Amino acid sequence: AFAAAIAGDAPYPFTPEQMVHNIEVLEAIERSAEDRRTVQISELS
Repeated sequence: AFAAAIAGDAPYPFTPEQMVHNIEVLEAIERSAEDRRTVQISELS
């Protein structure tokens, strides 16, 4: 789906809101690994 969207053959499979949320999740994972603790997404704002 992603390759087809990049080629212009299909719509992008995620909404902008989903993309932002995915970045928040990745940032929480990174912070959790650095701090060696559970990190809530709400802490990142």
